[in-house]
Amino acid sequence: MPIPPGWPDPHLHLFLTDEEVDSLVGVTRLINPMRRESLEPVLGPDRPWEMGQVVPRRVLHDPADGLYKCWYLGATSNEPSPCRYGTGYATSPDGIAWEKPALDVMRDGDGSPTNIVDLPRDSNARLLFPWLDPPGAAPGERFVATLYQSGSRRRRGIYRAASPDGTHWTVGDEPVIRAGDRYSISRDPVREMWMLTTRRATAAGVLRQREVSLWESEDLREWSYRGYLLRADEHDRPGTEFYSMFPLRYGAGLIGFLEVYHRAVERLDTQLCWSRDGRHWQRVGHRDPVLPRGGEGSWDSHWVVPTNNAPEAVGDRLRFWYSGGGTHHGSKGGHRRAMGLASIRRDGFVSIEGRMDPGFLLTAALDATVPRRLTVNLNAGTGDAGVEVLHPDGGAIEGYGAEDGRLSGQDGIALTPGWAGGGVLPPQPGGRVHLKFTLRNASLYSYRWVPAGED
Repeated sequence: MPIPPGWPDPHLHLFLTDEEVDSLVGVTRLINPMRRESLEPVLGPDRPWEMGQVVPRRVLHDPADGLYKCWYLGATSNEPSPCRYGTGYATSPDGIAWEKPALDVMRDGDGSPTNIVDLPRDSNARLLFPWLDPPGAAPGERFVATLYQSGSRRRRGIYRAASPDGTHWTVGDEPVIRAGDRYSISRDPVREMWMLTTRRATAAGVLRQREVSLWESEDLREWSYRGYLLRADEHDRPGTEFYSMFPLRYGAGLIGFLEVYHRAVERLDTQLCWSRDGRHWQRVGHRDPVLPRGGEGSWDSHWVVPTNNAPEAVGDRLRFWYSGGGTHHGSKGGHRRAMGLASIRRDGFVSIEGRMDPGFLLTAALDATVPRRLTVNLNAGTGDAGVEVLHPDGGAIEGYGAEDGRLSGQDGIALTPGWAGGGVLPPQPGGRVHLKFTLRNASLYSYRWVPAGED
């Protein structure tokens, strides 16, 4: 899928942590929820072997045939036990209208073909996470994946799998990680490292509480356990647990999409986390959901989590596929789940909100040892906004003051202030400056502070 230029981008500032900010006066930081692009699922259960469940795990865009491809978990009724699972496969020309191709792998009870891919039938093989042409893949391994299998204690765990076409899979003989049946995986292109997060249950008083732990690998074969990353704390409601977290390299660090389980109501939503290095994580803001559950009675009223892949850039927005469910966590064989489509403004996970009375945000000190250019992701279409560059002592730099840096009435993801000093700030004595954004009835989402010539 197309990835935004410069992603990861060390010059992108997202306001996810307090270290980005020197002070906030008269403005508020807000987590922006994703917008549903469709009120109904874009991919749902409509085959008898799915038994009411389509649980998408990953979506890829294959440049070889131009198709989006989705692998999902679906219960299958013609296995020896109705509790066994099959991995379904669907394709789409646009990521919106999906088809389930008839494969030559597994047939229904009447002999008709299904869309279930070829995986070991003698175990509970599920949670397939494919990657397209990853580093280190052998000839013929166009798709490489991790796969969870249950069964005996010796066989239970996460395996490496490979396929030439995404439907016929060869699975390793032994698990590469002896971990649980809920995990997420991503590749960090900066550290050239695979990151696999799993849930673990640790003692928390009388109950055992699920938390997020990390495994790392250079090749998807040899893995090292790195310890726990996140667990619920005193700021969470009683009974809060973490089911999984998908880490994604984004901007100057990594965003984590944290699947949060609220035990008291048996429901799950998705919150934001942030890390500079992939090892040390913090929760964002007041922990409001970035992907909230749907309204009561909707198909995704009880469970929402993005699929295990980077979002796709479409114009000024990022679109996400997500798994949703309208049944309680403990519904087991009665689950009803499907795949939805949501989006968010590009780089707009968090915003600094200006109210009716003017307020301002002063950034932490920024590098000014080399010429710098500023672009601003801002919606001031019905309000006022401006930006000025300040010396560390608080005085405005000549030619880069607030009056020339006005952005009132504008809405865009890469706005540039019209400073009298020009679009490029020269190197400054001392090599440090601050930006002061003034906001009234405006939303500041992010900004890029880029060395001139690198944009």
